[in-house]
Amino acid sequence: MSTDKYGFTTIPADITWAEVFDENLDIVEANLLTREMVMLGTEVPVYHAVCYYRATDRYHHARADGIHQPMVGLALEGGYKGSAIKIQREGPVENPAWNWTVGAPLYLSAGAYGELTEIRPYSDRQAVGYAITATSVFLFGGRRVMNPTTGLTTTTTSTSTSTTSSMSTTSTL
Repeated sequence: MSTDKYGFTTIPADITWAEVFDENLDIVEANLLTREMVMLGTEVPVYHAVCYYRATDRYHHARADGIHQPMVGLALEGGYKGSAIKIQREGPVENPAWNWTVGAPLYLSAGAYGELTEIRPYSDRQAVGYAITATSVFLFGGRRVMNPTTGLTTTTTSTSTSTTSSMSTTSTL
């Protein structure tokens, strides 16, 4: 038996802390600050990009259209409206069905909802990561990251606004 969010094993009372640590260290390292349980506002298949709707406090399909953005992660499991699923916000994700060009930058698709693409959209583009292998990607998670395959540095598309006293600044990350 395991917990929902990270897949830790349920620990019997007679086990030592050293055994607990050894058994779960890989899980902690693999999931540290990169995964989150979220509630869906619509059906989302596994490995689809999701965005957050503040009005409904739910996650929906992301799409590079200026409305269903920004992408905040990939669904690591599928789910229906009202269900909780695990998403990956940043770091590596593997899907045996993918066939990416190694090192290629990846964008949120302007076509199909929830899809990623190697083709840079004309407008509302959001760089979301790059292909590590043909079947795995590295998600940026809103940070500036260097692609070790190409050596190029890419910044995801997001904006933030902060206010100090009577001064307001907006910066693009």
